[in-house]
Amino acid sequence: MKKIVSNVLLATFILGVFVAVDLINPSAAEASYNHEKVSTDKQVYTKGETIYVTGTVDPDFYESNMMRIDFRKGWFELVDETFVTIDSTGRFHAEFQTDASFESGDDYQISVFHAVDGRQWDMSEWFTIK
Repeated sequence: MKKIVSNVLLATFILGVFVAVDLINPSAAEASYNHEKVSTDKQVYTKGETIYVTGTVDPDFYESNMMRIDFRKGWFELVDETFVTIDSTGRFHAEFQTDASFESGDDYQISVFHAVDGRQWDMSEWFTIK
């Protein structure tokens, strides 16, 4: 009986350690296959400039090679979106012309989504219009 209780306590302790690590650093569990990133060519733009977006993903992760890139003012206000194709190495790129819909002094976010199911990839990039 003591051995059963001891084994149950040990198993509970080990499970608790894994849960604690995941709560403290949830990306640690994903680090072995997380190769996703997105970036812009610079951090600050003026109206009328072109934003060059580049990124990489694991091309085998989804059944489709289409991505949707959203341009948002702050966290929520959608300014525009575009669709890109992932090449065979997992790279993608897009160009976007800023216009009057971008307000000076505001921060904007680029978010990347899987085009088929709309799932947001865990990557984004911020830039400012001056």
